Amino acid sequence: MEPLKEVVAFLLPFLPYLRKWDEKAAEEAGKKLGEDAWKRAKTLWSKLCPMVEAHPPAQQAIATAAAAPQDAHAQAALRQQIEKLLKEDETEI
Repeated sequence: MEPLKEVVAFLLPFLPYLRKWDEKAAEEAGKKLGEDAWKRAKTLWSKLCPMVEAHPPAQQAIATAAAAPQDAHAQAALRQQIEKLLKEDETEI
């Protein structure tokens, strides 16, 4: 599996929690998805979030993927948007 595909697949279950970030969401995500995985997701999100916030198409792709995480088209659109952001910013995740 290509690295970006793995990153998106990893982040998908966390997106609803990351998008509504608060203490309750963090606690719920940690319990449901595991503390170590939640910490990793937060680290990835901390790198992506500023770029996503500045890019409306990426915001839409995140919202769509969070609402329909099993949708292959939503996953592909999210991968495409993240790839664009990373290329523009030259950030490694």
